[in-house]
This record gives sequence, C-alpha cells and structure tokens, in this order.
Amino acid sequence: MRLIEEILYRKTQSLPIQILLPSRKAEFLQLVESQCAQMLLQIRDILEDSQMQKDGCARQIRYIRYLFADENIPVKKR
Repeated sequence: MRLIEEILYRKTQSLPIQILLPSRKAEFLQLVESQCAQMLLQIRDILEDSQMQKDGCARQIRYIRYLFADENIPVKKR
C-alpha cells in the first residue's frame, strides 16, 4: 500500500484537486495502474538493453533504482 500512496502523492502533488477515495475508486486505481504500467515498461527497457546486459546486472539494478528515485519512491527496504 505504501508504494501506491507514494505514486499517488507524486502524481497529484501539483494538482489542485480533492481526493475522495470511496467515490472515485475507479479513477484512483486507473491513476495508480497507469503509473505502475509505465514504470514496468521502463524496467523492461532497462532489462532488455543490450549495452547494460554486457556489464552484468549491477548496472541494471542501479538504473532501476534511479527510476524509483526519479519518482521519489524509496527502495532501501524493498
């Protein structure tokens, strides 16, 4: 749940909106699913990058951590 909260906060912090979760559950889930799908596509691109595969998985892990850092999602305990 913490990941969902962090993604939701990051994507809505600059928007002048009021979130009413019970009445907007579908929109809430769509926003989170969209962001998760986008991040998964970026992770897939990192893992499939042939240049990074030559260097081993350490570089791929580092770039995936950068991806999470760009979204202000801490990964230390994950």
